[in-house]
Amino acid sequence: MKLHFDSNQEYQLDAIKSITDIFEGQPLNGGDFEFSIYPAGALHSENGFGNRLTLSEDQIWENVKTSKQPMK
Repeated sequence: MKLHFDSNQEYQLDAIKSITDIFEGQPLNGGDFEFSIYPAGALHSENGFGNRLTLSEDQIWENVKTSKQPMK
């Protein structure tokens, strides 16, 4: 049996968009973030922290309310 994956199915694209819309207004960070994995498993960076969320909780909830996609 061979499985075929189609990454352009509308329901998959809708699901991705519904998640990314939650973070509407979050500024994109520059590309100078680095990290290293040390033996203890800790992440370390000399250039800052990745995934820093600057949106307020209220803005995220507003985005959740406005990004609801109708079910098909």
